[in-house]
Amino acid sequence: MANQISMEEFNESVAKAIEEKGRERVSLALRAINLPTKGRFRDDLEFSATTKRELERRYIEVRKERSGHDLPDRVFQEDAEVFVSTLQQYAQSMDKIAAIVPDKQKRRVELLTSISKQTIRLAETLEQLDGDALGWLMAILDQSGELKNDPQKAVTYAREGRRELMTLLPRASNAAVEAANTLPPHDFQLSDPKFTVALSTERLFYDNVMLDLFVPSKSGFAYKCLTEVFSLANYDDGDPSYWIKKVREHETSLTAWIDEQRRR
Repeated sequence: MANQISMEEFNESVAKAIEEKGRERVSLALRAINLPTKGRFRDDLEFSATTKRELERRYIEVRKERSGHDLPDRVFQEDAEVFVSTLQQYAQSMDKIAAIVPDKQKRRVELLTSISKQTIRLAETLEQLDGDALGWLMAILDQSGELKNDPQKAVTYAREGRRELMTLLPRASNAAVEAANTLPPHDFQLSDPKFTVALSTERLFYDNVMLDLFVPSKSGFAYKCLTEVFSLANYDDGDPSYWIKKVREHETSLTAWIDEQRRR
């Protein structure tokens, strides 16, 4: 057929699309990192020397087998170390990931309702505050220090700002009420740190030309990797196979995306 493409062209299109998806994920991740969270990056967590050697050994074993040549281990050693270091970083980040998981649905609604009430209280307070006091607040907020030397200008700016806020705050209050009443349920299972790390590990397997090994078999390399990551981060309740399956089935996974492209 005239519109049939070769396997090479298909692989090139897949690689390009995955690269674009990767850039999008990185952009979102960087934005999320800049948000305040209760968690921290646990750089004190490190694999034991035995675990590192075992993960590196299995990585090198896979790469040697796929190379098609009888190459010495040292050819793949640096890649193996980077691979294992990346897994270790996933473990170090799990507390931070957990900190941005939303509260239970009831608590989310309560917080939105609280925003509505607090914005109304702020509007009422601003309405009662006299112009001079409001101007002094504006002068304190002014990092340049210019308004402290020009009280009249500070008062003028403050009153203009108050008019804008008195329009915005009731709108924000009403929006918060509507948001509380219509808030869609959150899929807490998919925001679990174990899912996030499993999804990142799938990408790591793809980057190292091992995506076909990202399978839930308990004797598989993916299972071993996630077992060690979860154990190091003290998130070792549950079965890594479950999270591998969840990732493979999810629309954001590379496995699901590539399977969909092949079916087209």
